Amino acid sequence: DGHLWLFDGTHAHDLGAVAGMPLTLGGLAAHNVQNCAAAALAALGLGIAPATIAAVLARFGRDNRDNPGRLQRWVLGGGVQVYVDYAHNPDGLAQFLDLVRQAHRDGGRLHLLLGQAGDRSDDAIADLAATAASFHPDHVVLKDMEGYMRGRESGEVGRVLRAALVRHGVADAAIDECRDETEAVRAILTAARPGDSLALPVHGVAARERVNALLDRLQAQAWSAGDCRREIKLDTQTIASD
Repeated sequence: DGHLWLFDGTHAHDLGAVAGMPLTLGGLAAHNVQNCAAAALAALGLGIAPATIAAVLARFGRDNRDNPGRLQRWVLGGGVQVYVDYAHNPDGLAQFLDLVRQAHRDGGRLHLLLGQAGDRSDDAIADLAATAASFHPDHVVLKDMEGYMRGRESGEVGRVLRAALVRHGVADAAIDECRDETEAVRAILTAARPGDSLALPVHGVAARERVNALLDRLQAQAWSAGDCRREIKLDTQTIASD
């Protein structure tokens, strides 16, 4: 009935409503329901009391600093929802984008940040693009992956991704390129309109820290997409609604 139960061999313990566990995003993140179950079993094996396990599952993930880079969520002005995740392979990206779509069913465009490590084959890179295209993103920004170039020239992976995206039905005009991860996120924020969803697989450690700080500040300062009168200065950069 929507609860996670832990059986210790003798007694069953109610760990609480799955939808109330922040990591599950209201129960939509099926992979994190599985992760919560696995973590509960591991904790039980370490001798941690079921009541403590339940208390942790009820709070962990409420703060984006709990699990940096893994299914973080910000809500900005104008109903823009921003999701950051490490999704870096077709299966992970599919789960991530399926969750974003489920969480935001009431319209709005889907913006996607997309890149891949340079040591993947062209076919593997194209498979990632095919997965992305199957979710019909309205806007894709291609990036390099800082620290993961692994022998590829800057922009080389992006060219493979673009060709595959177009081959699978994404309009070439809907694809932009911004090789720096942080600047790519800024470009997506600038293009966002009220009600849009932003799916941001961010991979570089330094880039993730910058993006988290940027999104924290935008959320705190009530920045709103689509408000042409509003500008927010962040360090030496400015995010302006377009």
